[in-house]
Amino acid sequence: MPAFNAWEPSDQKTYPVLLGISVAIVLSIAGILISLWLAESYEWDDGMMITSSYIVHALATVCGAYAASRHTVSKPGWYVGGMTGFFFSLIMTGIGFWSFHTFTLDAGGVLRILLMTLAGSFVGIIGAHRHLEKY
Repeated sequence: MPAFNAWEPSDQKTYPVLLGISVAIVLSIAGILISLWLAESYEWDDGMMITSSYIVHALATVCGAYAASRHTVSKPGWYVGGMTGFFFSLIMTGIGFWSFHTFTLDAGGVLRILLMTLAGSFVGIIGAHRHLEKY
């Protein structure tokens, strides 16, 4: 039995949104740890750390939506990618609320959730078409 590869589609019934969220969370944790190491090594200021956090979470959303849309069978890629981006952004908002005791659903917070959902939808279209090209 071949090893499971999150980037390749499989014939087994999977839960693509859950897979995409898992990929996004793992990449987000790895990216934040690398950002923290770089911030400590090069003495970044707060603005640079916030920028790196946005970049890491955007890349994690894109990779998670791509992985999810490659594994979808019955749903359109834009839907699976958008749901992955939406739920990942809600998880990140929940972590921010829980750890920093801030409620980030102001206009800026809602805009960030909307942007992550739209980015996930767009990448979901690309991932689903790349999935179809192989078959």
